[in-house]
Amino acid sequence: MKNTFQKYITQNHLCLKEDNILFAVSGGIDSVVMLHLFVELGYHGAIAHCNFNLRGDESDGDEEFVKQLGEKYNIPVHIKSCNTEDYAKSKKISIEMAARDLRYNYFKTLCQDFHYSKIAIAHNENDDKETFFIKLFRGSGLEGLKGILPIRENIIRPLLFASRKQIESFAQANNLHFREDSSNSSHDFVRNKIRHLLIPFLNEKFPESKTSISTSISKLKEENILLNSAIHEKQIKIFQYSGNRIFLNINDIISLNPPVIWLFYLLKDFGFHRSDTDAVYKSMLANNSGKTFYSSDYKLLIDRKKIIIQKKKKKKKTIYTITDFKELITKPISIKMELIHNTKSFSFDKTYQTAYFDAGLLKFPLFIRHWKKGDRFIPFGMQGSKLISDFFIDEKVNQFLKEDIWILESEKKEILWIIGYRASNLYKVSDKTQTILKFSTE
Repeated sequence: MKNTFQKYITQNHLCLKEDNILFAVSGGIDSVVMLHLFVELGYHGAIAHCNFNLRGDESDGDEEFVKQLGEKYNIPVHIKSCNTEDYAKSKKISIEMAARDLRYNYFKTLCQDFHYSKIAIAHNENDDKETFFIKLFRGSGLEGLKGILPIRENIIRPLLFASRKQIESFAQANNLHFREDSSNSSHDFVRNKIRHLLIPFLNEKFPESKTSISTSISKLKEENILLNSAIHEKQIKIFQYSGNRIFLNINDIISLNPPVIWLFYLLKDFGFHRSDTDAVYKSMLANNSGKTFYSSDYKLLIDRKKIIIQKKKKKKKTIYTITDFKELITKPISIKMELIHNTKSFSFDKTYQTAYFDAGLLKFPLFIRHWKKGDRFIPFGMQGSKLISDFFIDEKVNQFLKEDIWILESEKKEILWIIGYRASNLYKVSDKTQTILKFSTE
């Protein structure tokens, strides 16, 4: 089995001997065997264990056993005690999902703090089958039915090739001790019902299913690789990039066959689920310009003939103060200020990247902030005021761009400049102006 383990790692490009690996060890037979194989083959790293505090003394026994494994193999051990039930209640999710979130969040933190390059999880072939049926009963497509992948980002699963029986035989042959999780025999969890009831039934009624299910899952994985390759090629063709945004032409999507399926696969890497992309497709066909959708990390905007995707931004400071014209402005954007003596030969840069004001009339401090609903300004060359929101409509400024727009405000809270778009008519330069204060974005 040791040779097969190494062969599987090599064939699937899971890790290298020089990698610093975080071994996820529960104390059960799968993780114990995985850890032993890694150590025997000369890999190095550390153990990570989560005590979910769901089984009283049994959970504490698992934690102590894992610490002993660390001593046995002379490997560092990281332990986290989790209040899983409270976490599940606060997030309104199942205990299974809560444990999963807590586990992977902890692993991610350890990787950041200790520079582990890989996280090794001991899923095996039986786990792969169980996941297939869970996804099948939830109505998943190919993306879900492919089962568990041997590698996803920095998470590796080097035991996926091995059946539970093979793992048990290896543990017995090598006199490996492990912990039995009493909850694994319970029928309270969907996975356990599939493991103890459905799969044994299928094996009894359809003996060929012992191998045919694994064969089908393997083919689905291969077909998924092919599909992802086609999706990547399509993304290269139709994705347009500008700054931190991605643009998709709606007509390009509609021309695909079938468009609603293509849309899902084009957007799935941004965290959008099938229900999300179906809603996007309906809004797209209905010309719901301005409609916004959100995934965990991204937001999507339907803007006339395009779809725009942008990563969510962290909240920033909302008001920045300028106390003097000599001040260097770098946040929230770079702005250069200059005092210029007004002469008859002076000429203005006629771009929206510059704004000019009578320095004798303007007083500090000035402020830079985001625009807000209800803001009004007097556009340069006009007498009456206008809502900034109406100005954006006239200029066809989409929702995502609006979020990035800053305004310059006087000490009297008057809007002087929609930075990069339009200056105000207030404090404008006239024949009587002696000194001009020039603002320009860099």
